[in-house]
Amino acid sequence: MRDLPIYLQESLGKSPWAVSLTSLRNSREEFQRGRPLSVEEIQQLERQGNSSDNWSRVHVLGSTSLKTVRLSHFTGDILLTGFSDRLIGPPDLRLEPGISRCRLRDCIVGNACLSDVAFMDAQVIEDEVIVMNAGSVTCTHKALFGLGKAIHPGSETGTRSIWMWDGMDLDFCRQSIALIPEEQVELGIFVRETFEALRSPFGFIGKGSLVQSVPVVENAWIGPGSRIRGALRLSNLTLASAPDEAVSVGAGAIIENALLQAGSAVESGGQVYDSVLLEHAEVMQQGIVSQSVIGPNTQVAKGEITASLVGPFVGFHHQALLIGALWPEGRGNIGYGANVGSNHTGKKPDQEITPGEGNFFGLGCSVKFPANFHDAPFSLFATGVTLLPQRLAFPFSLVNQPAETHAHIPPALNEIFPGWMWTDNAYALFRNAYKYKDRNKARRHRFDEAHFEPELGDTVFSKARLFSPDIAIKVANALGALQNATLQDGLYLESHIPGLGKNFCGEKSRFHGIEAYSDYLAVYLLFHFASSGSALGEIDRRHTQSLLGEVKEPGEFVREHQERLTALEKRVRASLEKDTQRGGRVFDDYAAFHPGEDKILKVLAADLATARKSLDAKFG
Repeated sequence: MRDLPIYLQESLGKSPWAVSLTSLRNSREEFQRGRPLSVEEIQQLERQGNSSDNWSRVHVLGSTSLKTVRLSHFTGDILLTGFSDRLIGPPDLRLEPGISRCRLRDCIVGNACLSDVAFMDAQVIEDEVIVMNAGSVTCTHKALFGLGKAIHPGSETGTRSIWMWDGMDLDFCRQSIALIPEEQVELGIFVRETFEALRSPFGFIGKGSLVQSVPVVENAWIGPGSRIRGALRLSNLTLASAPDEAVSVGAGAIIENALLQAGSAVESGGQVYDSVLLEHAEVMQQGIVSQSVIGPNTQVAKGEITASLVGPFVGFHHQALLIGALWPEGRGNIGYGANVGSNHTGKKPDQEITPGEGNFFGLGCSVKFPANFHDAPFSLFATGVTLLPQRLAFPFSLVNQPAETHAHIPPALNEIFPGWMWTDNAYALFRNAYKYKDRNKARRHRFDEAHFEPELGDTVFSKARLFSPDIAIKVANALGALQNATLQDGLYLESHIPGLGKNFCGEKSRFHGIEAYSDYLAVYLLFHFASSGSALGEIDRRHTQSLLGEVKEPGEFVREHQERLTALEKRVRASLEKDTQRGGRVFDDYAAFHPGEDKILKVLAADLATARKSLDAKFG
């Protein structure tokens, strides 16, 4: 666990944003670096259509050329540091540095191009910036650009808090919301006091940034290299761009009280309020995010996320709803029409959900709160199901509407198939594992921790969360619950199998789950032995080995179970072929547009071959 105040202070000490604000607070002194305009320069500027309330407050550095300053008005203190003869801007928009048809007050302007800006007030503009066709670009005194502000994921009564700052990451968010209320109050006071000393009298547009066709920009810290085109409104925000990781804000975007980290984007009508987009997160196609943190590589489109902490690699591409979610592990999917948002009981909006890692919420499903699926990672909630408030603890499960009614089962309960994703939909699990590996753009977060030694090479098994120890522990606990069921009459409820939630399980599904979890744990052990060849650690031994039978010698276990790797490959292939066969019965040309040779299957086969080779070398 981090000491959060110390971590915050150390990070701010290395923060480009904090360094910049220190400089901005002293910007008034910068005006004195320049020299007053000469009589000849004032006359030249006036011939070029410029005017000023007081030319004595307009300063320049050295022998700055003023030939590209035209048709503009200056008031207050102005410092022009010099315009070069070379074009600046992105490759698709190269322009001559200078100022034309602008109204400026209290600004420092570097080697930049300002064109058709209705009013720019209290701004520091660095070199190679382009601001064109803008309305008002202003900064009120003592701005913090949205940072230091508290946002409240989970309960909408504001009982949990996360504080926005440019160096925050998922681990900071996870620890912040886990603090008890008294600790949250203490941390909040510390954050406010820390950020109070950083307030700036000037807005900032960093080197190489583009701000084009934006009616309103107020209290904005726009990091170097940012790209803003056609946004409707930007207010109280920080765009923390980084080299080669530009923040992008596009047509129709509205952003208020927000932080966008490196590589993130708000495009095509996306709206972000009181929220954070961590590195390479995106909001697009009229997606709306408020009071939330959106994790790296997560895309939000068309739907709404409110009061949520959403982890990495979440697919949210359709009109759907997510409210009150604490989901730092992410890696899941929200289908069209899913309503994961029953946070209001009619009394107050204080209910929450904790989805499990990799949960898939299908088309049109409805989830009633409170709900806790943390111990049911990589589970799928099928199309149209309504989930009652519950706690579910069975990984890799399918939760579906019952295929038939049962006399002693309440009609509101769904049917659960423990381990179904591992046995019947394994292709989806491995496709996602490879997809996350290929699509990761984040540089500041580590998602695929190395769970096995380098001998397995850069395989999906060596790093994928699918085979992390904490997932294995959840599977082992679920296996024990199924094995220790107290009733043997064919139908099981929560009272018979703890962790089953508001669902029932048939006897056939219980045995199927036992087989699925046993197989997963055996495969997990095979990867462990392929990696290290040694005995298990204490946690793995307690939660995994004992439930599979005592493994006294790794070689004996490998020889007995190695064929499970071959069976796994066949099962992944079969889960894809099931779709192919069904598609062929529905569409005559299905095979023509769904090639049989699949990239995932090829890579999986190669990775499994690496594991087998390692096992053969160690245990022959």
